[in-house]
Amino acid sequence: VADRDILEHIVYDLTDGEMISLLRSSLDEGFVVQNQTVALDFIGRRGSVVNLGRLKRVRYAKDLLQRELLPHVGVEERSDT
Repeated sequence: VADRDILEHIVYDLTDGEMISLLRSSLDEGFVVQNQTVALDFIGRRGSVVNLGRLKRVRYAKDLLQRELLPHVGVEERSDT
């Protein structure tokens, strides 16, 4: 997703330079996360379980998100609910 698309959903006025400036560091920091696996690995690295391989970190992150953040959302990939 392009940065502009993200900003269009967050910022009311794209000509508001102050707001864009405030969000710039978040956009720059998020640039390294370009797909779901990288995002899940990023989350898994920051979890309470240490010394896991990449696949286990990704599984840990999925389980964590499902259990703690999104329990109301379906568990199947591409689920609508």
